[in-house]
Amino acid sequence: MRRTLVLLFLLAACASRDGVIDETIRDCDAGQEVSVNLYLNLPEVMMESATDNLTVVVEIGNNADRAIEVKAIRVEPGYTAQERYAIESSYREFKQVIEAGDDEKFELPVRGVGGTREIYRRRGNDVIAIVLSVYMAGGDVYRCEYNVPAPR
Repeated sequence: MRRTLVLLFLLAACASRDGVIDETIRDCDAGQEVSVNLYLNLPEVMMESATDNLTVVVEIGNNADRAIEVKAIRVEPGYTAQERYAIESSYREFKQVIEAGDDEKFELPVRGVGGTREIYRRRGNDVIAIVLSVYMAGGDVYRCEYNVPAPR
């Protein structure tokens, strides 16, 4: 009886709404059906506590033999110490179809924030860690990590 209850609790905790796994997390290694590239123009010089309005351009290539649909894209900071310069999270829905063999560019607004001056920091970051998630209509999620050089 006890084993049955534990099994029922586990099944309830792991079940999706329709009884089917709703998404598959994929990496962005070469050879995938979808290629993902990130472009971000950062200022060359960081000003302390200054806020910059930036645009992230995400290029998605359809390497499959069928059309794909991009539902949404999320850009968020990685998990490193971001004392020199950091970006804020951004999310945008697109619902755009990319035909087989085509590439499309998607733009997301993000804010960059300058940190403390070099002499006041205990530790710093020479790169800005960025995590990019591309949500596809079929339930796949392409999760990519990038290290972009931080402004000086």
